[in-house]
Amino acid sequence: MTSTPGRCPPIERIVGVGLFLIVSLWTATTQQPARVFGDASEYWRMSQQFGASHEVATADGPFVFRPATPLFAAVLNPVILQTVPRWVDGLVDDALGLDDVPPYYVLGAVLSLITLWLLQSYLRCFVASAGVRLLLIAMWLSLWHAPVRWGFFNPINVEPLWRA
Repeated sequence: MTSTPGRCPPIERIVGVGLFLIVSLWTATTQQPARVFGDASEYWRMSQQFGASHEVATADGPFVFRPATPLFAAVLNPVILQTVPRWVDGLVDDALGLDDVPPYYVLGAVLSLITLWLLQSYLRCFVASAGVRLLLIAMWLSLWHAPVRWGFFNPINVEPLWRA
């Protein structure tokens, strides 16, 4: 059977998404999030300013030069507040000590899934065996600093948008 480089069979995508969901659920239930500090507090402050309809967000450099993720988080926040149950929002807010953090989790998860799909397409070009590709994906997902797991430890960051 010949395959086109970069095109992933649907079953391989489904298995990859299954692995993504397993790692995500496992990490969400076992990983303690870090308290917001340093750059995360600057990004959170920027998203609060965008959410309050400020035309210009103020933050320390170099953080102020990375406004896309805080802007997307501010735009997503009203939608997430309407769809996510209050108790889930409360758990997230209590764990991090800040309000309006769930959009960062959503952005991180969606963009990590896109990164997974891009990695699957990339591996398809260079690794012939589907089993080896899925093993590499599973190993990548299980790293503590992989996008899927890091997003639960430090949700307020701009890296997910940069990776995808």
